[in-house]
Amino acid sequence: MNIERRESVLRIEQDEVVFEGRFSTTTQRHFTNTRDGKHGVWEVFSRKGATGRVVGVLGVTSAFDAVLVNIYRVPLRAWVVSLVYGGCMSGESETQTAQREFQEETGYVINEPRLLFAGPFAPGVMADEMSVFVGFGATPSGAASCDVAEDIDILVLPLRDATKELASLSLSGKALVDVKVFGALYATKEICGL
Repeated sequence: MNIERRESVLRIEQDEVVFEGRFSTTTQRHFTNTRDGKHGVWEVFSRKGATGRVVGVLGVTSAFDAVLVNIYRVPLRAWVVSLVYGGCMSGESETQTAQREFQEETGYVINEPRLLFAGPFAPGVMADEMSVFVGFGATPSGAASCDVAEDIDILVLPLRDATKELASLSLSGKALVDVKVFGALYATKEICGL
C-alpha cells in the first residue's frame, strides 16, 4: 500500500492563541484554500506543557486477563471504560511513562511495555499524538494512587472475550467505552494468537 503525501491545497497562514488554561491551549489556525483563495479558521486544542506523545496502556496478566480502568470523565459526566493514559514527565521515556502511569492508576506493575501503535488520535481537533502500549505480566502491587481529579475502578476481564463483551455493553448503551480500547485489544489478541 502506498499512501501518497502530497502538498495540500490548504496553506497554513498563522496561529492565534485564543485561550490558554492551566492544562490546555486553544489556537485558531488560519489557512487559505489555494484552489479558490477562500480563507478559513480551524480551532485546534493542545495539551499545555506536555512533552512528547500521550501514552495509553493496556495491561495483561499472566492468565491473559485484560486490565483496564473504568474512569469517571468530567467532560462527559459519565464513566468510561478506558486504557490508562498519561503524559511523559521531563526526561522520561514513553516506556517509563507507561509503567509509572499504569501502576499509579491501577496498582498493577507491568513488565517491559510493548508499543502496539502510535499516531494522531483526534486529528480533527488536536495536533497531539498517542503511543499505545501493552504491558504483559500485570501483577497487583498495592493500592492505586489517584489524584484529586480521578475516580477510577479497575476492570479485569478475560482478554479472549473482552472485545465482544465491551462492544456489547457499548452498543446496548450500558457502558461508554473509549474506542481506542478496541484497537489495543485487537492488536494484543493478534500478538497473543487469541
